[in-house]
Amino acid sequence: MSSSVRQLVVEEIRRRAVRIKVANSFNTNAGDNVFLGEEVVLSADDGGVAIAIAIGDVVVEDDVGMGTPTVGAELSCRMQVSVQAVAVVGDLEEPWISAEQLVQDIKNAMEDPDTDSFPDEVMDFGVPEDRDTTLERDEGSTHVGVAVNYEVLYIEKWGSI
Repeated sequence: MSSSVRQLVVEEIRRRAVRIKVANSFNTNAGDNVFLGEEVVLSADDGGVAIAIAIGDVVVEDDVGMGTPTVGAELSCRMQVSVQAVAVVGDLEEPWISAEQLVQDIKNAMEDPDTDSFPDEVMDFGVPEDRDTTLERDEGSTHVGVAVNYEVLYIEKWGSI
């Protein structure tokens, strides 16, 4: 059975995320703990950092009306993806440094032009208006959280995966 375009896109995003390691010239080892479709709960064994890939809604952008498209019709689909990370703060006096390192690692891994391995059906891998998010952090908290959001525009054929 063949994989859907959506599955191939998600697998590529995960492949990019697991590259995030200090040994690969990143700031963190967030790629050691990549979760897909799971809630991130850090334990002492996690090295203090993890990534969660959250797949959002897929919106069909073509005007297909209320009827059913013909089998094989190409539909333009826009999928929301959020690459989120949580980490133990390296310096409680300057927790923003840990957050910024995570944001930079995610962007470097996801946006590296040398790693374009998306399927041919992917037309665009871009950024929405709400690109970066820093999760709210209580004063004195030992964790920071960030998210870098993306949109993937791809073509899907009606009646096939």
